[in-house]
Amino acid sequence: MAAAVRASVPAIEVRSSDYLGHGAISYFSLVALPSIIQGKPTAFIGDLDATHAWAFTKDVASTLVAVSRYTGEWGRAFHVPSQYASPRELIRKTAAMLGQEIPEPRSYSVPEMEALGMHELVEMRYLFESPLLVDSSDAETLLGVKASSLEEMIADTLRDHL
Repeated sequence: MAAAVRASVPAIEVRSSDYLGHGAISYFSLVALPSIIQGKPTAFIGDLDATHAWAFTKDVASTLVAVSRYTGEWGRAFHVPSQYASPRELIRKTAAMLGQEIPEPRSYSVPEMEALGMHELVEMRYLFESPLLVDSSDAETLLGVKASSLEEMIADTLRDHL
């Protein structure tokens, strides 16, 4: 965005957090979801109890469409309306929707991630070590978009994996 502003190019940026939904590829779908589906012990990264913003692919699309119709001031950003859940809560809700009883999830240690070749996760785990919250109030007020329910996000994510 800063480069566009310096270049005097009219631009609006749409920002989103980690994705859930049909077609979403995220740390959740890559690291935790396969184990949840199989009813196996599940591990994830970071603090499993840190609240995290999850963006639904359909809400991202709705926000992009709304931005395309926006007639207000350019040179700004909008955050996609998101739902909030800790990784532990998201794992538990997903397992419950599948009727799976899984052991209490755990967090991968850095040595485990490195041994598994998850080098990117080592670098990016800071995003899951403390709450990750986004302010989407402008998108909600100025664009009229709202976040779908977490349950809808999970159900749509599972469509790709069942």
